[in-house]
Amino acid sequence: MGMTGIDTLDRAPQRAGEWVDAICDGLGWADRMAACRMLCAALHAIRDAVPPDEAAALGRGLPVILRGLYFEDWHPGAARPRPARRDDLIAARISAVFPGMARAEAELCAAAVLDLLCRRRPRAASAIGAWRAGRRW
Repeated sequence: MGMTGIDTLDRAPQRAGEWVDAICDGLGWADRMAACRMLCAALHAIRDAVPPDEAAALGRGLPVILRGLYFEDWHPGAARPRPARRDDLIAARISAVFPGMARAEAELCAAAVLDLLCRRRPRAASAIGAWRAGRRW
């Protein structure tokens, strides 16, 4: 039995860690803290760009710890950004968290997060594809 006796809570760190590890593996990063910060920045960019009901639906499918980080500081009624390319929005948010990061690397990070979402949230894959193409989420 785990610390709390509640499976969802006891396994939460492991499940969040699996997502962070997938980012590290995909990008060849060793710094798990940096990968977690980057993942959160990318998820916040997506969350803030899509309609609130769709942001909530995406958040529901995240591991418990990432779900909490995803919804942190969310203002569903705020105006949504409208960039020329959707991936630019994610790369810009990542660049804000990592000011010294080259734009090309931020774009690779954005792609890694979108790919991870497609793999871990198969129901979201078609919506992410539409979002990448500039169509409604």
